[in-house]
This record gives sequence, structure tokens and C-alpha cells, in this order.
Amino acid sequence: MIGPATKTSPLATKLISNKGPIDAEITLKENKHVGKMILRGSLSEKKFVTSTKKHLSQQFPASPNSFYDDNKVRVIWLGPDEWLILSDAAELDSLKDNLTRALIKSHSALVDVSDNSTIVEIKGRYSREILMKGCSLDIHPSVFQTGCSAQIDLGLANIILLKTADEPIYQIIVRASFASYLWDWLVDAAHEFKVRIEK
Repeated sequence: MIGPATKTSPLATKLISNKGPIDAEITLKENKHVGKMILRGSLSEKKFVTSTKKHLSQQFPASPNSFYDDNKVRVIWLGPDEWLILSDAAELDSLKDNLTRALIKSHSALVDVSDNSTIVEIKGRYSREILMKGCSLDIHPSVFQTGCSAQIDLGLANIILLKTADEPIYQIIVRASFASYLWDWLVDAAHEFKVRIEK
């Protein structure tokens, strides 16, 4: 069985390595070895809410377009009864087993989708300007603040966009089949700035 540390990234062919100026205005990198699960359930069911708060977050996101971090787990709202769970890939199986046992008597579903997508992080003073070149969503910090998420199109790729810090730092969850295209799009969109690519 292939372990999380040896799985091939959908961006492996991009030969991503440390390059670019130290005083870069933009930094791009892929966040590797992140496990992902889709959770479905009803917030009106007490058993479901109690179990998810115990194993995921006491601030389980019931609000649209939000996410929360707790105990090394990130929970992202995708819909009224759907969430994306992110955790360290090495800990995903244990988390899935615990959740499965806790939710066994509730009307819910839990599916490992780790290989479905990857995460690209963009940070730096001009990161918002770069995203705005291919995104119709208003991501001005007055409306799209740290802790916000959105399912949108960036260029021609459907993504989940997260603002993870005021710095600003954004994370882009993109399907594996679109990862190469999106990476090239971001590099091209950032061409006018000093860019550093981190491994």
C-alpha cells in the first residue's frame, strides 16, 4: 500500500522547487500530504451534531461559506448538509475510524476523497490582485475575511477558496485534473510581481 508520503502529487511534473527572490511579493506552494473527507449529515439530528463536535470542532461550521480549525483538523462548509474535512494524511484513517464509529447510529455518510484534489497556497501583498484576475467574487478584505470560504471559478477551474490569514494568505482547493492548469494560470497571473515558488 502506498503511504501518504510517497503518493505522487498532481503537480509533480511542474518540478516545484525553492526558487525566486527572498524579497518576493508573492509566494506560491502546494500543501502536500493533506487528507480529505466529505461528511454528509443533518444539523437537526442531535447525535450527528454531538459526535462531530466531539471529534472535529466545537465550532462546527453551520454558517455558509465558513471554515474552522480545531485539533489539527479543518472543517469547511460546502452546503447545508455537507462539509469537507482536512487533516494530516497520516492521521486521516484514525480520524475516519473514530468518526465512523461515533456516527454509526446517525443518518450520515463519510467518504475519503484525498486523491480527488490538491491544495495550492498563495500569499503576499498582491495575492488578492492576482486572484481577482480570474475570479468574479468580491474578495475585498472588508467582505471576504479570514475564516471565509467560497466555491467559485478561478480562470476555468472550479475551486474552493479559503482565506486563512490576514497577511493575506489564501488556500485554493482544486481538483487533481485541473491542478496543472491552475498552477500555470497562477504563475502567469503573477508574472508582473516578484514571485517565489516554495517546495
